[in-house]
Amino acid sequence: MKNVAITLATVLSVVVAASVGAIAYLMGSRNSDAPAPAAAITTAAAVTTTPTAASTSEAPMPRSSVTTVYVMAKTAAPARVTLSSLGSKPCAALFARGVGYSRMWEYYQQFGYPATMDIDHDGYPCETVCGDVN
Repeated sequence: MKNVAITLATVLSVVVAASVGAIAYLMGSRNSDAPAPAAAITTAAAVTTTPTAASTSEAPMPRSSVTTVYVMAKTAAPARVTLSSLGSKPCAALFARGVGYSRMWEYYQQFGYPATMDIDHDGYPCETVCGDVN
């Protein structure tokens, strides 16, 4: 019975050490900027046992399974841009959203060349935020 207890203790220490090493590896592999995890230090005592009639069966090995679940973030559809949704200063609103001049020009055409987007009425929209482009 003493031999079985020593064998179980040895198997348990190896399983615990391997689990700690696996957890350290998995935690380190989640962040690609993190340095590589240090090797886990494991110690296992060598035990020699002589089989007896009572200890002929081997200890069952514990099984573990790791399931990886990927969760995708739900992305909202882009908001529809209308002239009324941009307020009284549509060029400033578009510029604040990071829209470039070429896309502002497309909005200017799409909205029917509104006067609020061309303050000096020279046919070039959004010169107040993009500068004089003519």
